[in-house]
Amino acid sequence: MLITSKDNSKIKEIKKLKEKIQKSEKDKEKYVNSSEDIIEEIQALEKQLQETDITYATEKQKMVSIEENVERLENRLARLKQEQESIINKKQELNEIKEEATQEIKEEAIQEIKIEEEKDESSKPLIEVETHISNEYAPDDEIKLEVHKLINNINSEEDIDKVMPFVRGVIHELEVGNATNIELSLLNLGPCQFMDVFDKLGYDRDDDWDTNGWEQDTWYYFSKKGFKKLSMYYCGYTGEISLGICEEGH
Repeated sequence: MLITSKDNSKIKEIKKLKEKIQKSEKDKEKYVNSSEDIIEEIQALEKQLQETDITYATEKQKMVSIEENVERLENRLARLKQEQESIINKKQELNEIKEEATQEIKEEAIQEIKIEEEKDESSKPLIEVETHISNEYAPDDEIKLEVHKLINNINSEEDIDKVMPFVRGVIHELEVGNATNIELSLLNLGPCQFMDVFDKLGYDRDDDWDTNGWEQDTWYYFSKKGFKKLSMYYCGYTGEISLGICEEGH
């Protein structure tokens, strides 16, 4: 069979077409393979995105829950602070009321005591005495009467000086040995008042003093140059007060 140039041209053309077809098929196969890879990658990315969305949603919910808890705690703390402040204010108000009430009670009690003292002071002389004066103080009846007049006329602190002559007489009796111990309770003065009397008479009270017993027996000592040392005895239980000469060597 004779092949002409025309046939050769067709054969070449067919060959070229086959080559194009083969190339197209290869390109198609590559495209298909590439598309499958892309699809798989997209699916993997979508799956990863879904998992990320789920994780994000979960973590976001946790965060929202934490924020809600924090908000509740902050609100509770604010309420507790308000309650604490209210309690402190109420406590302060109660303390002020208590102090005012206590002060009023004290003032009323002091006022009542003053009223009672004023009544007592207005109804009796500054120094009270018993109706009987023993011979130990004054053996003579006229002297006893003068002592009564002297003491019952004492109505002020300044008038206590009127008692000093009587105390001088007691000291004189002790000095000359007519008595060893003379009770002073008759004058109804306290130890501190007698100390003032002795001070006015020029006696110095010793820093040293003695006490013993549950009856609160106490001895105070007084010295004056040129005179014997005095010992004043005071019983806190009975109120007895007496004066004597201090023993030698004390």
